[in-house]
Amino acid sequence: MSERPTISVYLDDHIADVGYYMDCSGLVLLMECCDLAKRLDGCASYSEVKERLGKLAMDSDWRSHEELMHELESNSEFPIVIDLDRRCFYYGERGFRADDIETVGWREWLEDNGAETNWGARYGTFYDYWASAGMAVSLDDVDAVLAWLETDQRDLNSVVASGTYLDEFVIAPDLPLGELRRFAREGDAYVRAFIARATDDEDTLATLAVDPVFWVREQVATNDSTSGELLNRLVGDEVASVRLAVGQRRQVPEGIQRMLAGDGDLELRKKLARESPCYGLLYLLAGDVDEEVRKAVTANLILPDGVMATLVNDECVDVRVALAQRTSSFEEEALVKLAGDESPLVRRAVAGNSYTSAETLRALAGDESPLVRRAVAGNSYTSAETLRALADDEDPQVRCAVAAGFHTPEGVLRALADDEDPQVRCAVVTNPHTPEGVLRALADDEDPEVRCAVATSPDPPGDVLCALAEDEDYEVRCAARKWFGLDEE
Repeated sequence: MSERPTISVYLDDHIADVGYYMDCSGLVLLMECCDLAKRLDGCASYSEVKERLGKLAMDSDWRSHEELMHELESNSEFPIVIDLDRRCFYYGERGFRADDIETVGWREWLEDNGAETNWGARYGTFYDYWASAGMAVSLDDVDAVLAWLETDQRDLNSVVASGTYLDEFVIAPDLPLGELRRFAREGDAYVRAFIARATDDEDTLATLAVDPVFWVREQVATNDSTSGELLNRLVGDEVASVRLAVGQRRQVPEGIQRMLAGDGDLELRKKLARESPCYGLLYLLAGDVDEEVRKAVTANLILPDGVMATLVNDECVDVRVALAQRTSSFEEEALVKLAGDESPLVRRAVAGNSYTSAETLRALAGDESPLVRRAVAGNSYTSAETLRALADDEDPQVRCAVAAGFHTPEGVLRALADDEDPQVRCAVVTNPHTPEGVLRALADDEDPEVRCAVATSPDPPGDVLCALAEDEDYEVRCAARKWFGLDEE
């Protein structure tokens, strides 16, 4: 699929292409939509649209909406729809008309929802936010949008030296400090957000730290040049996402760490526990009074060894289970300790963890709990030697887990095909590595459930299916006959 935006016109449940806009910046694209929308507003028919536009880019017939959707999908990753029925234009994801789209006031939407947008939207600068966020621009607001764009682009051109995305922008080196500070006070919210993220001027950051728009304050919180004094102010911000931005810094002053760890917003503490790169903050959150926060800490990708050592001894079983289920980097010492946990639920989680060593899995294969032994049998990293031992386990569910294992040796599968429990023999049938000879033997099994498992297996031999289609058991016959498109007589 080519990466090129398209603009289409929608009217009376029909749609037509206006044109493709290759190598077009987000700003130009938005201005083009505004211009076309102004020209087409009030059209009541396709002929009127053609009259106002002249020949459409593809000179297509005014086709039904559904008929044209496949073509839009294959030719555009960025379809924009000028909807003359509802008098708005919007980004139509993969070409589909958004029935639940809501038109909102342009300036109000900017101030209230800007933080929810994708700063790195496709096709250039952050002017693309209007599309990626799914908003509709009312045709009543088109003139206001154009006026905003002209003013904001002039301001932005004065401030920005280079960059495609917000975090890549560089402040123009020849911009006088007085002008920078003026833009920080008087510029559009998006210009102020850019300055908040990129500047190292302390006075400018102090101004923006009390900006009325919360997502501008968020950018101040992420700026490496922001002082501890300003961070101390931002950590008390009324908006949780601003406080979160402070906690997502790699370096956070100790006093602010304690303030964040004691924040009254449980969801904020959980999000910090999962995402914060600050080791000191993670140590504090690992001792949170709420077990949900401590569980969230176990999911942090950069969990320090010291924090892991603390969580190994957590009083809550669910926290220790969550730690044992961790799928990113793991300290072997912590896993070994969890393997000896008093709770079989924790030991089961260790037994199922891909980071658990073969030696630890071998030890857990002798665990008193069948739950743990089953998890060992199902672990892809369990050694063949351990699987052979588990094939003789007293618990039939453990033997079933061995029989179904993708890495179970062929010799073990042959032995389990003679297991006394029919569920184990059924599990052998389901294993894709079971030899055809074993499958043929199980097709003659005395238990109809096993024969039915053969009939429903992914690739049973044709002659075996023919025989099973005449089986004395009704369920077996039905299962086999479905391969031939036959119903039971």
